Amino acid sequence: MSRLTTEYAADARQGAFERAALAVALWVVACAASAAAERPTLPLYTAAQIPVVCDKGLVDARKSLADLESMPLKRASVKTVFYAINRMQIVVEDVESPIYLLSNVHPDKAIRDAAEGCLLKFNEFDTDLLQSEPLYRRVLAVNA
Repeated sequence: MSRLTTEYAADARQGAFERAALAVALWVVACAASAAAERPTLPLYTAAQIPVVCDKGLVDARKSLADLESMPLKRASVKTVFYAINRMQIVVEDVESPIYLLSNVHPDKAIRDAAEGCLLKFNEFDTDLLQSEPLYRRVLAVNA
């Protein structure tokens, strides 16, 4: 093989390598952009929004708990009890978790104070939930 052919082949391999590297880099950028657009975000509530969001979350959570507590024991099953508890916890955590974080890290004292007030209400709900005898009876009935 002549020197010119060898250099041409080396240039061709180098060009192919560079094109492949560029393709991989573009793919990584496209994936990162897609992931950034799809990632969950944390709600950044104002001090005025927190009590509204908090009260709605508590109303929804209390309704879920009341529905569970009033369900006939004969209907107790994994789906009717444990799935419902899981859905209720999702409702609670969707409100309580971001507010908890804001109460600890937000630079605005008014937001931290509003979040703290909300967390006190959620603590009361959590206590009622964890001490609910009607809910406990439904949990026990699942094993029956």
